[in-house]
Amino acid sequence: MVSRVIGGVIEPAARDTDRRGRFPRAAIDALGDAGVLGCTVTRSLGGGGLSLADATAIVRRVAQACASTATILQSHFTTVAVLERYGPRRLRAEIASGGHLASCAVLDDTRRDDPLGTSSSARGCRTVVDIHGSKP
Repeated sequence: MVSRVIGGVIEPAARDTDRRGRFPRAAIDALGDAGVLGCTVTRSLGGGGLSLADATAIVRRVAQACASTATILQSHFTTVAVLERYGPRRLRAEIASGGHLASCAVLDDTRRDDPLGTSSSARGCRTVVDIHGSKP
């Protein structure tokens, strides 16, 4: 399925997507329809039950065709990994069905006065997981 989406949707639009800086809506929709967006959600919720290693292989394949689409897909899988642990069942089922694109943003807010700080924490509250950390 991934190969069909790459060859039929992602590759033909890749150059234009990157050149114009457009969100690859058709590619993401096709990945959702093919079950890729829900491939790491547990099978009991309708997902594919694949591992993050499997998701990494998918991202690599997509990246060979379109870096923009792969970046979005990587962010999605990262967020779904957190949601699989802390997210509500309803949202996880939506993701499994291909009807929801998840995303995360990472802000590098390492304090200038403590550039070697390495503290991190994660806190869940209903449908939001807050992840804080700093790196050396």
